Amino acid sequence: MGPIINYLLGVYPDDDVELQKLERKSKSYELINNRLYRKSVGGPHLRCLPPPQAQTILAEIHQGEC
Repeated sequence: MGPIINYLLGVYPDDDVELQKLERKSKSYELINNRLYRKSVGGPHLRCLPPPQAQTILAEIHQGEC
């Protein structure tokens, strides 16, 4: 998530190969209110979460709290 966020904020890597990879990947993402979202075709934007937060949410869903 970090490199994509940095790219969208205008901070580019020095390596040209890495820059090209980020250019391709970043087309699928968008920053909204400083949160990273993945664009989806014909549906809502999907919020990207760091792994610890994602694990907590998945555990809550499986326990029936949601």
